[in-house]
Amino acid sequence: MSASEYSFIDIAVLDDVRGRFAAGDALAILSTDMEEVIWANGPGARMFGYPDIEAIMGAAAGLSVAQKRQISAAPGYPEIGTDRSILLRLSTGHTSRAVGLLASAIRLPDGERAILLAAPAAAAGARDPAEIAARAISGFTEAGYYAAFLRSGRIAASAPGFDDLGIAPETVAALVADVADAPGRLVKRRIPAVGGRIPAGIARLLDGPSVHLLVVVDDPELYRASDFPEDVSVP
Repeated sequence: MSASEYSFIDIAVLDDVRGRFAAGDALAILSTDMEEVIWANGPGARMFGYPDIEAIMGAAAGLSVAQKRQISAAPGYPEIGTDRSILLRLSTGHTSRAVGLLASAIRLPDGERAILLAAPAAAAGARDPAEIAARAISGFTEAGYYAAFLRSGRIAASAPGFDDLGIAPETVAALVADVADAPGRLVKRRIPAVGGRIPAGIARLLDGPSVHLLVVVDDPELYRASDFPEDVSVP
């Protein structure tokens, strides 16, 4: 399954992913043959030795035969249940280290089976709310893509360049209101920015206190216009 078939936010909002994403965990989703990284967040990309999200999406997982056997040895693979503890030695540059991971079987938006590998942020010492927010939306470096982490309706962290888009606080508040009862916890809209109306997706990751992921695209070549309808409720 090609990673290009899924948008970042479509997977971030999955029930098996959204809570971990909000916690700043390092996340990577592999195909069941463990050859391809279908999706990862910034910390997950770095965990596998990639510099950012763009570099890892659709790239090789780089696992050895022994590592693949270690994961696939779980009873019932790939239906391995949730949070199976494994210890993998992962390489970054010229060094390698043993990383404690939690492996879970998940279903992608079209029902395809996949394997989620998660390294809890708390184990890496990320406990401060500001640090967790920054960690969660790290790795967005591709030109035209921007992300913000919202806590209780306010931006707690954002990717470089997000502030330059000129998205008004009232627009963010309107998106938060729109997604409050949205099916699938996800809303995609065109919203006003300094350069005109641009596509945005907002995912409701957690409730009470609320945590949202906002992803904005400022390049017409990076999205399908039909995915982002106009919405007069957004000022």
